[in-house]
Amino acid sequence: MIYTIGYQGAKIDRIRRIAEALDATVVDVRGVPNSRNPVYRRANLEQTLPKYVWKGDVLGNYRGNTVTESGLAWLASQPGNLILLCMEAAPGDCHRHHQIAMRLDVPVCHISL
Repeated sequence: MIYTIGYQGAKIDRIRRIAEALDATVVDVRGVPNSRNPVYRRANLEQTLPKYVWKGDVLGNYRGNTVTESGLAWLASQPGNLILLCMEAAPGDCHRHHQIAMRLDVPVCHISL
């Protein structure tokens, strides 16, 4: 199953608990895995989340990064649960809904925090 989540206004411990409960890999789809909040910088997420991977190079949407067919194919080929992580809390305002979830031929569930 593929889930999506926006970390805006959320505590990292909550996201970690959700990922652990779902036994999910967190897939960071930000084109640039950085944040004003150091908790959401790539290096910290790699340390904090048991299963984390950055795929913003093929699933991002920032300054020229685009969602690619190879990125979508990678998502479709992954076993188990995935959580697509981006900053925007409202999925309808984020590329993870419009450019990723809507293009997949699998169910996608948006998690609201």
